[in-house]
Amino acid sequence: MDVATMEPMLPEQAVRALEDPALELVAEANRLAGRVHPIMQESIGTLVRSMNCYYSNLIEGHDTHPRDIDRALADDFAAEPRRRALQQEAVAHIHVQQLIDEGRDPPVWPASAAYVRWLHREFCAKMPETLLWVENPDTGGVIWHYDGENWSNVDLSGVRECAGRIVASTHKDNPRTKRRLGRGRTCESHGEQNGAGQSSDGGTHGQ
Repeated sequence: MDVATMEPMLPEQAVRALEDPALELVAEANRLAGRVHPIMQESIGTLVRSMNCYYSNLIEGHDTHPRDIDRALADDFAAEPRRRALQQEAVAHIHVQQLIDEGRDPPVWPASAAYVRWLHREFCAKMPETLLWVENPDTGGVIWHYDGENWSNVDLSGVRECAGRIVASTHKDNPRTKRRLGRGRTCESHGEQNGAGQSSDGGTHGQ
């Protein structure tokens, strides 16, 4: 399937099957918030951010144990490089989510290019170097590298950007993907494909 045929990935207007449950969820959330003390709300938010971080990264193949996440938030990082890198990724993830929860994100539409660029800057600023680049598994060359502001060393032979990492894409001939990657700093999709690159030390990045 051509990814371009699925974009933009927004529901149709006035879909009652989606609108009613969404309104009900907001109402129930507001009702619950009104019953919980602000200090408790803050504690719940901290717990949920950590939980979301664990499951989100697990879906992408990054199995960072909740205990390791808690240790990382207390600046207690593992000595083993791969495990430590995943802990740093978790800290970056939770940091950005906390900024959003506290209203310290840009006052623009979350699906806009400006918001995505902000997400990437904030997220990647706290990421370890080993998770900011990947190798082309076929050529051994670096596909993308992030220097804190821009993606460089682009190889458009089928790549897509996701949550601060670049992974090999099965949609190599998608012109919209190539056009966006050419501009840089846009997130094409969530989730990752098989075939992501490996580092020179044998560690796998983006998996």
